[in-house]
Amino acid sequence: MSEERHTFEWYRNGVERPLWRLFSAFGRGRLPWFVVGLVAGLFERLASLVPSFVLGVAINAVFNQQTGYRLPLVPDAWIPTARVSQLWLSFGLTSGSFVVAAALSTVRMLTVDYYSHHLMHTVRTNTYDKLQRMGMQFFDHQQKGELMSVLNNDISNFERFFDDALTRAVRIVTVIIGITGFLLYLNWQLAIITLLAVPLLVALTACSCAGSNPSTTTSGSPSVR
Repeated sequence: MSEERHTFEWYRNGVERPLWRLFSAFGRGRLPWFVVGLVAGLFERLASLVPSFVLGVAINAVFNQQTGYRLPLVPDAWIPTARVSQLWLSFGLTSGSFVVAAALSTVRMLTVDYYSHHLMHTVRTNTYDKLQRMGMQFFDHQQKGELMSVLNNDISNFERFFDDALTRAVRIVTVIIGITGFLLYLNWQLAIITLLAVPLLVALTACSCAGSNPSTTTSGSPSVR
């Protein structure tokens, strides 16, 4: 009886890599949509970094005249020599980057939303079909609220993971790498001094998370046979 009442708890503890299992079982059919969304989100964040970088180059080259007006991946022959032209070039690159970022954001939202909602629908309908084939004895020993939670809340959280959490993580990593590259390009000495604080911040964050989430042990859990 105890094992029957804790079927879902035992299953959660016994299954290895549940997210990967659900993703591989139900999400591969429309995987290109998800890949397009991730790539669009990556370049969206890169485009959003362009205005700050171009502004820094313009201030140093046009206003302060400390350095030449140079842009990575752009040949020097394409860059005008007049200050006014360089200023208009900076304005055009900044405006264009905002337009590109907005377009890529639209692509990301459409493709990732389509993929995640289809994934949620597929998992939910398959779970419901599985419950329809269970015998009445199964429902006699299961709490109806927990069954509804699995069909509604757990599957919705799974959809939100692919729709928001995973794509946000990719964009955050892209921003970190992009900002690091820009810092090294503009002033590598200052960039190294700035980046020296990153390991310390990571260590402090890890210690803070470990202190606020102490490990707990559960009693009365069913034995695995």
